Amino acid sequence: MQGIRQISPALQRKAILELNEDPVFVESEIEELKSWIEKTPHLNARTDDQFLLTFLRGSKHNIDKAKAKIEMFYTCRTALPEIMSNRDPLNPKLQEIIRMGVGIPLPLTESPDSSRVVLIRPGSYDATRYSIIDIMKVANMICDILLIEDDNIVISGEVAIVDFVNVTKSHLLQLDPLLVKKLALLNQEGSPLKQKIIHYVNTPPGFDVIFNLFKSIMQSRDLTTEDHPAEVFIHPFSHETVTDHISKKVLPFEYGGDSGPLEAIIKFWEKKLVDYRDYFIDDEKYRTDESKRPFEYRHFHADFLAAAACYTNNHID
Repeated sequence: MQGIRQISPALQRKAILELNEDPVFVESEIEELKSWIEKTPHLNARTDDQFLLTFLRGSKHNIDKAKAKIEMFYTCRTALPEIMSNRDPLNPKLQEIIRMGVGIPLPLTESPDSSRVVLIRPGSYDATRYSIIDIMKVANMICDILLIEDDNIVISGEVAIVDFVNVTKSHLLQLDPLLVKKLALLNQEGSPLKQKIIHYVNTPPGFDVIFNLFKSIMQSRDLTTEDHPAEVFIHPFSHETVTDHISKKVLPFEYGGDSGPLEAIIKFWEKKLVDYRDYFIDDEKYRTDESKRPFEYRHFHADFLAAAACYTNNHID
């Protein structure tokens, strides 16, 4: 079909077996989503075929779930301007953050149909100089590119390595519960990407208290629980045991792997983000128009995000 990227036979088999994808019906499913978007007055959404297929795959080809996820995707973008607006990768402050490599997808997968591994290093930024809002802005810029380009993460999901080296109390104090809940909505219900496994490495003493606190927020009754929540592994005081779970082929040199130095991976993503500059600038126009939101699209999440946006706007420095 025009506009749809061809994927490897291994990924296609996985999409069929695990995501209920039937290539015969993909075109008609995409057309149904386009028709729905056109008739939804408060929604100004992208309608290119690859973009819509990503949401179908993220919803296991359940049309109603795909519609709900697209609607939440744009509801979140509208209600979280502090994260989703002014995303020019040539902005000097954003360039500084990009070059720190706080969150970087690793270039290789173990096999053609394996999950994408993303390395997250919150301790690599100075929490006294940068806010978590700025960090999440860059993280979501990278997520946008993955959503567009990366068939492995769309079909097979994400494996995250979260490294707590150099994380300080200042980093943890930036994670207020309201922000965590907003990000949970964005990532659980407003994204077609699925997190399969999380490896927490170099965890400090008392990590279990922090982990259980935020786990309770993420599993709030106000959030839709995933059919298969991410599997969690905790590696205290070291990252060396990660190689028991993830191939050295995938990991960078600094983590005992063979895929090259972190500096080279960070530079790759710096160039990639700059190459997408026109996309990020153009993306500002794709949002919801809350003045046109029909009654049937009133839901708790829209009200919560609107209230949260007002709170944030009234408390910005």
